[in-house]
Amino acid sequence: MLKAIPPIDVDKLQEPAFSHTETLEITGLTTDTLHTWHKRGVLVAIAEEQPPGRGHRRRYSVLDLIYLSLLRELAGRIPLTAAGLVSVQGLKAVLATYDLIRLCETSEDFDQIPSMALIAYEGDDGQTQFNVSMDQKQEGELASPPGGIQSWMRSMNIRSAVVVDIATLTLHLFAKIGDVTLGQQRRQKKKPAKQ
Repeated sequence: MLKAIPPIDVDKLQEPAFSHTETLEITGLTTDTLHTWHKRGVLVAIAEEQPPGRGHRRRYSVLDLIYLSLLRELAGRIPLTAAGLVSVQGLKAVLATYDLIRLCETSEDFDQIPSMALIAYEGDDGQTQFNVSMDQKQEGELASPPGGIQSWMRSMNIRSAVVVDIATLTLHLFAKIGDVTLGQQRRQKKKPAKQ
């Protein structure tokens, strides 16, 4: 039996655990970008705000970090509101990929994970469309056609698209979350015990 990383507790994913600074470190965003997105309303239900007052800051959950990472990949390439909607839909793909990655014991195991791509493009009607495709047919997901994404784009008459490699994004994101979480744990151990 594989000694896997324990499954993610979905309730725990929603708990605000990361500061503004930690969120910037994990996602690679700038303070200005994050504040602009909050002001523009694409982060409406994101980041629990502590009670108002000096010293109280937003805290971000793992789900928030996934959303922000996807939004970062798409923003500036498709309209921001559409990028937000596509990012919400991409959460499921990232969590499904993490579920597969956590079972990997070797790099060979990782190589066996089906490729998953989040593809955002402008449809014939001028609206942003998206698709999540895999190199293997899975329940509820569209499989990439023979010839891959480029062949599919040609068959759909799509001139350009934003393609996000979900496995790579997931691996990098959770590695950064792990690093920051270890730092949090070290700082907690150094704090003197209250008497």
